[in-house]
Amino acid sequence: MLRYSGVMILACLVLAAVAFYEYRAVQTPPYMHGDKIKILEAIQYWKDRISVAGPERAHDEMARQGENMAASRHILAHTFGEALYAVGGLTDISYCGAGEYLFGCYHQFIGLATAQYGSSVMRKLKDGCENVNSPLNCSHGIGHGLISTYGYSMKGVQKSLAECHSFYEQQMQRGICADGMFMEYNLQEITTLDQNRIPRTFSSEHALEPCFSIGSEFKDECIYELPLWWYAALSASSTDVHLTFGTMGDYCRKISDTHGQNICFIGIGFPAAQSLHFDVEKIADACRATSRTPKDYMLCASGAAERYVENSVAHENICGRLGLTGNEKTYCEKFIVSSRQKGYALETP
Repeated sequence: MLRYSGVMILACLVLAAVAFYEYRAVQTPPYMHGDKIKILEAIQYWKDRISVAGPERAHDEMARQGENMAASRHILAHTFGEALYAVGGLTDISYCGAGEYLFGCYHQFIGLATAQYGSSVMRKLKDGCENVNSPLNCSHGIGHGLISTYGYSMKGVQKSLAECHSFYEQQMQRGICADGMFMEYNLQEITTLDQNRIPRTFSSEHALEPCFSIGSEFKDECIYELPLWWYAALSASSTDVHLTFGTMGDYCRKISDTHGQNICFIGIGFPAAQSLHFDVEKIADACRATSRTPKDYMLCASGAAERYVENSVAHENICGRLGLTGNEKTYCEKFIVSSRQKGYALETP
């Protein structure tokens, strides 16, 4: 009887511990002050959780907490990446998981590793990425790490793109690596844990650079990342959302070839979704402001819809909720379930 009672007590304690862990995961975390993350508090919180619960369970907790903080979830993932690197070191990169919340964990983890070890660590990180659940998302982080290592210059761009090409055999992985590289080249955010990052210098006459001077292999990825840079620059000097997105549409129309212009409007959907906190009505207004034709709107809305999917935001009938119908809705639905490179090749209605 005593043995049975002991087993029951142990079982109850285990169940209580699990219940408490699940309770913690859904409550407002102590590092949240209003809708803002206190960075140092969050990093310490995740260091403690990783040490106590292990990196895998701590990652799952982070992912659940992020579901309730759309505006701050990318920063949340950055803080987890910093804690993960501090507690475990290089071999723990696999616990960044599926790259939730714009790959913030990979960005921070890889940025810290390259800052400490330089370019010599890149292949080790790349090999470590092969063992994770989402190696493609990890290759995006590798792109960030390459340009931060080789320098934010055209020489650094060229060297980083050459590494993306040599690191990966599949063109999809090469493209995702390049996409991360261009994002980092434009925003310079890899170890920036606040919203006051300083993007590369912007001027309207050079708004399309360097996409038409890098060769054809990674031109699509370069164009896709331009609107996020434009938004960072333009919104810093104006709070008029309609003016900002209208100007971005004008920049896209400066691209002479139809394919490149299409990708540009898809790219506008990225900052539309992220900066407007996945508010469907506001995104639709922004895409209307950027558009002169129904096709412009369809492409912008499709790009925004993709961000819902990639950020694990509720996206049932998102193409329809953004006002697309008929063939345009069909295009959007195909785009958001395609790899981005295949999506670029979809025939537009």
